[in-house]
Amino acid sequence: MGVNYVINIDRMPQRLEWMRSEFSRLGMKFERVKGVDGSAMAPEALAKFSTLRPIVNPQRSQWIAAEIGCFLSHFAAWKAIAEADDDMATVFEDDLHLSPRLRRFVTDFGWVPADADVVRLVTAVSGIGMGKPVAVCDGISVRKVFTSAWDAGAYILKRDVAHWLTSTPARYQTTVDQFLFHKSKSPVGRALSVYQLDPAPCVQDSMLPRPRFDARLISTMDPFKDDLVRFGRFRWKRRNPLYLLVRPVARKLYRRQTVPFADTEKR
Repeated sequence: MGVNYVINIDRMPQRLEWMRSEFSRLGMKFERVKGVDGSAMAPEALAKFSTLRPIVNPQRSQWIAAEIGCFLSHFAAWKAIAEADDDMATVFEDDLHLSPRLRRFVTDFGWVPADADVVRLVTAVSGIGMGKPVAVCDGISVRKVFTSAWDAGAYILKRDVAHWLTSTPARYQTTVDQFLFHKSKSPVGRALSVYQLDPAPCVQDSMLPRPRFDARLISTMDPFKDDLVRFGRFRWKRRNPLYLLVRPVARKLYRRQTVPFADTEKR
């Protein structure tokens, strides 16, 4: 049984309380990883990341602050895993809803495939390509991922892999989703053996039809995604009719399928 690490920045105490209530509901504990708040980083600290983009994504010359903070927050979690004694641990962002079925998968890692480096625990609404189930437990399948994926909201990571991630050259660093899970753009993503739990025992609040957070917290729940929208990224996908028409065809062609939340019917 490894440690559950929850990433949380200081200016989001409400989100930490939310995760505390979710873990308490499942009879689980976690350790907080102090996240890096990109908006609070010094300009010179942010500037040095502008030279890291060319290898992974040449068309952009600079990360936005939220992306840098998000990556550095996960990096801090990887460092904690690499320096601990457990062979595996779990990393969570702090805007998640947790299925009761999650507990079985993070208290005993005997089910993790021997060749797995990372196991994704969060939904995949954009669709991913997966192999046939290698195991099934409590109605949840363990399946190998063979395409790029998005969302690093929750995942299991092996200690030796965490050590490797923290020692990779800085020029390969990019947004955490691309860094870990993008096969075509990230050398790290191509090297990792990734598995997925299907349906997923975790879902980010923004992916639920009816978010359960207190209405007073909604506007501050996901500053990272807010920044992406503000800077115009992904907006064309939501509004372009051609994208909406082509998406289901492309998913079928590339054998991509969505991964739903394990307990959607209970929400």
